[in-house]
Amino acid sequence: MTFLTPLIAAIAAGIAIPSLVILYFLKLRRRELEVSTTLLWKKAIQDLQANAPFQRLRRNILLLLQLLVLGAALFAISQPQLKGREYQNTRQIIMIDRSASMSASDGAGATPERVDDAGAKTRFEVAKEEARKLIDSLPESGVFGTGSSGEAMIVAFDTTAEVRQQFTSDKTALKAAVDAILPTEAPTLMGEAMRLAKAHSPKRALVTDPLSGEMMSVEGLDVGMPVTIHIWSDGRVGDLTEVKPGLSDEVVFHRVGQPDSGNLGVVSMRWERSYEDPTKLSVFVSVQSTYEQARSVDIELSIDGQVAGIKTLDLPAASVQLAPGAASAAGAGGAGGTEGQPAAAIRTVTPAASGVVFQLERTEGAIAQVRLRSPNLDAAPAGDPLATDNRASVIIPPAKKLAVAAVTRGNLFLAAALEGLPLAKLDTLTPEQYQERVKAGGTGEYDVVILDSWLPESKGAAPANLTPTSTVPAPGGWAGPATQGTPALPPGRYLILGTVPPDMGIIDKGIAGGAPAEGSPAAGSGGASQSSEAIFIDWMRDHPMLRNLTLDPVIISEMRVVEIQRGTGAVAIAQTNRGPGLVDTSSSDGQWRAIVIPFDLAKSNWPFDVSFVVFMASAVDYLGGAGDSSPVNAEAGKLPQGMVQPGSVLADRLPVGASGARIRVPASAAIGSRTEEALTIAADGRIVFGPVRMTGIYDVSWVGPAAPADRSVDGRAMRTFAANLMDAAESDVGSSDELALATQVVRASSAGRSVTDRKLWPWLLLGALGIVLLEWFVYNRKVHV
Repeated sequence: MTFLTPLIAAIAAGIAIPSLVILYFLKLRRRELEVSTTLLWKKAIQDLQANAPFQRLRRNILLLLQLLVLGAALFAISQPQLKGREYQNTRQIIMIDRSASMSASDGAGATPERVDDAGAKTRFEVAKEEARKLIDSLPESGVFGTGSSGEAMIVAFDTTAEVRQQFTSDKTALKAAVDAILPTEAPTLMGEAMRLAKAHSPKRALVTDPLSGEMMSVEGLDVGMPVTIHIWSDGRVGDLTEVKPGLSDEVVFHRVGQPDSGNLGVVSMRWERSYEDPTKLSVFVSVQSTYEQARSVDIELSIDGQVAGIKTLDLPAASVQLAPGAASAAGAGGAGGTEGQPAAAIRTVTPAASGVVFQLERTEGAIAQVRLRSPNLDAAPAGDPLATDNRASVIIPPAKKLAVAAVTRGNLFLAAALEGLPLAKLDTLTPEQYQERVKAGGTGEYDVVILDSWLPESKGAAPANLTPTSTVPAPGGWAGPATQGTPALPPGRYLILGTVPPDMGIIDKGIAGGAPAEGSPAAGSGGASQSSEAIFIDWMRDHPMLRNLTLDPVIISEMRVVEIQRGTGAVAIAQTNRGPGLVDTSSSDGQWRAIVIPFDLAKSNWPFDVSFVVFMASAVDYLGGAGDSSPVNAEAGKLPQGMVQPGSVLADRLPVGASGARIRVPASAAIGSRTEEALTIAADGRIVFGPVRMTGIYDVSWVGPAAPADRSVDGRAMRTFAANLMDAAESDVGSSDELALATQVVRASSAGRSVTDRKLWPWLLLGALGIVLLEWFVYNRKVHV
């Protein structure tokens, strides 16, 4: 028990208690009157005789009751309270996880056997309730202005994070901010949320070194007040190793959910058309189970809302292992745990996964959707706590054969590889012919353009291997000096052979062992000459272009050395001993995409290997987007065209002349039925919406021209996007016992729940009022008897 104002209460007691007792020693002045008898006055006079000074006090129930009233009132003035859990700091940052896994229904009221019991709460609901309790427990300044008020800030996070309430001591505002947080269906990342928290944490003081003149950090000298960071989460966070709290901050992990919760979820869905017959469509669905028992589930496929097939999938039991927690290994009990108490074993689950394939014949485009059901029942899988990952959708474009343009001055290897492909159109053009089509804007008829050791000219752009300010004489002429940052390619899909385009995330450093490219960072650095021969040493075997492909026999006699710029859309999908050998690059808005082969095919043995023909067919199919829905760039985390993951931004480019763009978002428990929002169209046709919060179908419509893959609905052009969770880590919903951050391991709080400070002074005042009523009753009884 603690007291906020004990000194004030002591002073008041020193004055009030003696004053009350003295009142009982006072002698009242009475006027003498003669009466016939005192028999009827005896009872009334007994109560007044004690007022005579210097006489022994008689037993008096009224004095005792009045002392009790006074004692209770004085005790209330000292403002006693029973303390809940105490934290190191008076400033609290409340971080609430609102991601998809927090919607699992294994919160308060759920049983391990049936997480879908009636009355069971979601993890998110439990987290908000606990956060409100913590807010109620914040210290307040005393009635007399003594003491300091505790402050808190509210942060909500999933893939992104936002501050819902800045630091304030207003508990009403804090609880309103917590109540306003809505759950999302995005994966979990904590890095941005922790950066927001650190922005409000103390900063290290910097002083100037008198000797070197450089700024240096002063250890132990902080500016401002440290904070206590409260994290309400299930601990299933994808970037924990990158989360770094402040050095002076206390981190408390409030775990919600059950560690042994199992779950079924769709973790992958894609489509593929037959290369020989594009009307034959295959839909692949992969399902993950984290249950310790084998499970069976029905997978229902719908095409444009009509059920197209149901298949039963049997999943084996997941593998479960128990290992000592990181906090135990550290030997300190872990931050947030109890000192000296050994850490609990950490439960690690290796999910079981399997899949099914649906075979269809369909020429038209479609929206394909799958959902998980209980075997032979039209209901969700029994006992499954998370509904978000029980469904997924993909957008399938119409079947088509591709139109390809090969821009070359004569390449027999290229011609031979393309002749056998089932294309709708194959045009072989010289660079001059293609350049004329570029100027006339006539390249949109081609799905894929192959550039053989040549790049088209474009105003304000320079060809490969030139400095940003070089003036380039070329057939047709350049429009003056080139400017850096604009690709020398019109919008489209490209397979680039034997050269490196500028400003596409790739730096050309010249021939290996030879002179570097003019203007490149390696130019002028000198160095001994070495052999330029190269071989492939590794490649992404799950990339759509490289599946079932072997590059070991390929020998490159003259290799260009290239470097991938960080933070761009370029990724090396095949590596040689000289660096990247195949590069997949694209713009963030999807305006262009290119596969770059930086070496000359004629200076390698690849055209003589069967893998070259297979690669060319896969590359054309991949770039044209007609074959399957494989990710554009798996390593960079990109999704197939027409698909978006909650937590990310939906960005696209509409045709020139589009206006009045709107987006129709899917229905959810938070917003009810589907609603529409207006979109702003940039000058270049780009639209941006998000971040996307919920899974489902998003329809973008506008007035104006439509692209070939778009459809028309009620006089408006429409383009559809599918938002899916499809995250194996997020579907593993068993809560974690600790957070292994980059700088510390935080165990789940041993208290388990927030404990609110209990203020006693209101109850003391209420008790004093009750005693006053009792005293009034006793007094009246004595007077009237």
